[in-house]
Amino acid sequence: ELEETDEYIFVLALQNIEFFNAHKYMWEKIGKDFGVKTTIVGPADMDVNQTASAIEQAIAKNPKGIITWGFDPGMDSAVNNAIAAGIPVVPIVGDLSSSDRNTYVGSSQYELGYIGGEALASEINNEGKVAILTLPGVGMFDSREEGFRAAIDDINSNGGNIEIVAV
Repeated sequence: ELEETDEYIFVLALQNIEFFNAHKYMWEKIGKDFGVKTTIVGPADMDVNQTASAIEQAIAKNPKGIITWGFDPGMDSAVNNAIAAGIPVVPIVGDLSSSDRNTYVGSSQYELGYIGGEALASEINNEGKVAILTLPGVGMFDSREEGFRAAIDDINSNGGNIEIVAV
């Protein structure tokens, strides 16, 4: 049974970008709808260490649960610490599959990249020069790039002529 004093914490990096506005709105709405406290914490930028530190700080508050944007495996240790403390953790948008997280809500980043590569190839009739826009060195975006490159390789091995000219 949920109680008014129950707290659920959303650890979110890069929360100043518009993409996360809907997430923040829904987190607040969930708190109101279920009569629990919902809190959002985390760094304004995309810093793995600061995000992991925010998870550790959330653990110290002993919440009923934590959700987080799982953008990099560097967060795994903090997630594992939460699980060890008996706090359920659910990554969203990006997964932390190598952690002990309870479950994941989102898409396969590799598959998103692959589907994106196929869609782009279709738009340019399987021929042309393309660039990849990403954040290199960030786990989820590296997986997405890997999927994109795999799609382009598959298309090129079937007669396509697409060159990746820049990242």
